[in-house]
Amino acid sequence: MFSRFFILILILILSFPFVLLAGTYSGGDGFFDPYQIANLDDWQELITTSDDWDCHFILTADLDLNGITYTQAPIAPDPNNLTAGFQGIMFSGSIDGQGHTISNLTINAPDQDYVALIGFLDGLNVNRGLIKDLILKNVSITGRDYTAALAAQHYNWAARIENCQVFATVSGSDRVGLISGKADSGTIDSCYTVGTAFGTIRVGGLVGQNSAAISKSASHTIVENSGSFAGGIIGHNFGTISNCYACGNVTGTARVGGLIGENQGTVSYSYAAGQVTAGSLVGGLVGSGNSADVSDSFWNTETTTQPSSQGGTPLNTEQMQNPQNFLDADWDFINETENGTDDIWTISLCTGYPTFPGLPTCNDLPQQAVPISIDDTLTGASSNATGTDLTLLGYKDNADVWYTFNCTTTDKYTITIAPQNFDSTLAVLDDEFTEIIFNDDFFNGKSAVILKASAGKEYLIRVAGLEEQTGDFTISLEQGSVQAIQGDLNYDGTVNLVDFSIFATNWLIDM
Repeated sequence: MFSRFFILILILILSFPFVLLAGTYSGGDGFFDPYQIANLDDWQELITTSDDWDCHFILTADLDLNGITYTQAPIAPDPNNLTAGFQGIMFSGSIDGQGHTISNLTINAPDQDYVALIGFLDGLNVNRGLIKDLILKNVSITGRDYTAALAAQHYNWAARIENCQVFATVSGSDRVGLISGKADSGTIDSCYTVGTAFGTIRVGGLVGQNSAAISKSASHTIVENSGSFAGGIIGHNFGTISNCYACGNVTGTARVGGLIGENQGTVSYSYAAGQVTAGSLVGGLVGSGNSADVSDSFWNTETTTQPSSQGGTPLNTEQMQNPQNFLDADWDFINETENGTDDIWTISLCTGYPTFPGLPTCNDLPQQAVPISIDDTLTGASSNATGTDLTLLGYKDNADVWYTFNCTTTDKYTITIAPQNFDSTLAVLDDEFTEIIFNDDFFNGKSAVILKASAGKEYLIRVAGLEEQTGDFTISLEQGSVQAIQGDLNYDGTVNLVDFSIFATNWLIDM
């Protein structure tokens, strides 16, 4: 009798720790088998269970946070600004997004510091403080100091942010960026940002103030800083920057650069191409710092509007679009081995500049639309593009790229998409962002529309793929009705005489 009782008690004692460790997530144990975040209930458990902030997590589905507004960092907020249900400790676990998206994250905390998805990311040990393969889309963050979309402070030597994409508007004061407000150490690798970063000092498209090693990362973020230290990638840099580029416009008062505002670290194999505006200590690549610490890097003198920089080599647009200038500086491109075999760089189909394989195309958001003029024929690609389906009947063509046409003469204009390997769609939106014309690829495998355009108006042209198909294409714009157009003009799913009647009465009549 005693022995049976003893055995029962022993079983309960041995199993008790595992009962304590077991969460109610959609799976996993948080250690050897990461906790699975599959829905909003799992997400809520993560953000309210600070005891789990040293555990490992994976996303197994996209998360839509629409309708939720946080008033501080959901995970590991500032310990000096606690509210009920949160404890002031760092997040020292890991989150593997597995390519999934967290969308519509909104944080409104204008009087708080350390505001982001994660307030403190602590990389105390190997495989700790790791965020990877995560996409943040349609994000709005408002904070004070140390404000970002992903991690307010990137802390300790092992902290890593890898292969993350952030599409966000971030507003703060000191140390503001889309990836991190302040990166004390660790690494940021293969990250990409699109959006806007507002601040008063130390503002960057990726990181506000940096002491980490940043590589193979790009920013198409607009940086607007009312004070000093503003850069397309970094506002104030003490770290190591290699193989990075920035194409967003940068504005500040002093110590402003297309890539880095002030550099006290090192920069190599990088470039800047966005417009740079400042009162003093301004540069196309680097605003201020030691030019000797910048090597094999460039800036576009035409698009940055800056003739000088604290380091780097000036190039015009034509030279920026000549790969040989980068090859001569030992940049490692795909399909060449003389400069290395890591295949870091490729050439963008839409800008002709170096970019990274697998990144979204540079003009896949309306605010990044590429200008197209009469008689232009441009090459493009929708592979890896992102966006929202804007067609009237929901054609699910949300992998899109954008072009803009500034009309100077009232007339009819023919726009044609010639896809190489996918089923393309074509739409035109007016200056109020209303879709006015749409066509599938009914015209001999091409998508074509005739636009009745008015002088003085700007039109957005949207190229996508039916059912989210992607591929390469050419887009051309010609003045006049140069070909007959057929297609589903009334969005009823069929091409019939009604469509031709619409075409004849609305698009071919004289203006």
